[in-house]
Amino acid sequence: MIEVKKFLVLCLVLGTTMIGWGAPRLVIYSPGFAFVEEARVLELEQEGTLLLRGLPREWMPDSLTVEGLTLLRTRPLGLAELLAGPIDPRTDLVVPAGPSDLIGHVVQVMAGGRTLTGRLLAAGQNLVMATLDGTVIVPDYERLMLPEPLGAAVELQYSAQEGPAEVVLRYLTRGLRWSVRYAAVLGDDGLDLTGWAQLVNTTGVTFDEAKIELLAGDVGAPRSADAGLPAPLALMAAPPAAEVEVAPAAEYQRYTLPGRVDLGEGTVYVPLVSGSLDYERVYRFRGGPVEVIVAFENELVPLPAGEVRVFEDEGELFAGAARIGHTPVGERIELAIGSAFDLTGERTLIRRRQPTDVLYRDTYRIVLRSAKDVDVTVEVLESMQGVWDIVQASQPYETVSARQIRFDVE
Repeated sequence: MIEVKKFLVLCLVLGTTMIGWGAPRLVIYSPGFAFVEEARVLELEQEGTLLLRGLPREWMPDSLTVEGLTLLRTRPLGLAELLAGPIDPRTDLVVPAGPSDLIGHVVQVMAGGRTLTGRLLAAGQNLVMATLDGTVIVPDYERLMLPEPLGAAVELQYSAQEGPAEVVLRYLTRGLRWSVRYAAVLGDDGLDLTGWAQLVNTTGVTFDEAKIELLAGDVGAPRSADAGLPAPLALMAAPPAAEVEVAPAAEYQRYTLPGRVDLGEGTVYVPLVSGSLDYERVYRFRGGPVEVIVAFENELVPLPAGEVRVFEDEGELFAGAARIGHTPVGERIELAIGSAFDLTGERTLIRRRQPTDVLYRDTYRIVLRSAKDVDVTVEVLESMQGVWDIVQASQPYETVSARQIRFDVE
């Protein structure tokens, strides 16, 4: 069995010695970037050069700050320099002797002017691969590759006090993002809400035992002139499970995951929030189909924006989905998950008069029908334009705003 392992490696030259390193801290933002903090314990000379390898391919060199030494010069390495650098033995890279050594691994095959990606099943006279489109037989190929991503590197010239010191690196990088998916199960006693954070890593490196914080809010994304290298094949990873610490951070909300997370290339799902809430089912008519709305007040924690998938029958029936925005505690949430099958409505303009050039008098008839075997209330919303007045109505109504009134029809 051939193992290909990726490590975030710090290679040192010109007499600098590495004593040890700590786990990275990642603050991930939903727009697709992250703030990375890594600590290294180094034996420093008064002047020297650090060569940092295994950095994210889309990191932003102009965002780098270093604590524990004085930077004299920073030089990101180009692709040619990166490929020409030595292989560090700590990566445990074992070079395969032939295609048969790669059976069971995800590979990339260049054949006939195209690149196929899949798991290698057999390697005899022909290659047999399992791909997303099915099993493929490749009789002739030009190149067989392990899709091992290549990270970035930078050379740092420094001055410092001689001796051991903790050096903290901080920088921004693209290629890390997160989002939320919620599941809401409706029952007789309330609504059970569970939210999962989806963490996506396409940086080209693995962050082992990372301390992860997720920041929710509309944050302006940083820009960098460095385009980075192309994205690799993403793989799936298993999620951890534990409680999350939620606290304000600047004008946003920070969700700190407990423990450490191995965040490799691909996607990880992490439980973020769960709890039970009271809810009500609202039927709303605006002139089209009668909408079905699940409404509740957020009494748990600040909820990041995301899609909510609603289930009924103890989770055995999918009932619809809707999206929520960033929602503080105490705010009402309304999920318009679909249209009622057995409730219908019609809104008809039956008369229009024009007493003056600028005054209209309109008469509308709204008819609601129900085929349900239980009584329900339908909320009828009417949008008003200009300066208006209701001169006659067959049902009581409530003025919601300067542009809207509401009828609650049994």
